[in-house]
Amino acid sequence: MENILRSPCTNNCFVPPGTDLCTGCYRTIKEIIDWINLTEKERNEVLEKIDKRKIDHGKTE
Repeated sequence: MENILRSPCTNNCFVPPGTDLCTGCYRTIKEIIDWINLTEKERNEVLEKIDKRKIDHGKTE
């Protein structure tokens, strides 16, 4: 059985005007829309991008 990674959604969605990045989960709008159709490998790649974005935005938790 395939190991499905849970969505990183925090149910705290906000995309500031002029951006495409949710400040709740740190995914782009495209990543949010595409999440359900991504492979496990692609989801892991998004999760790695999220970790970097959090660091870039000063969020350490």
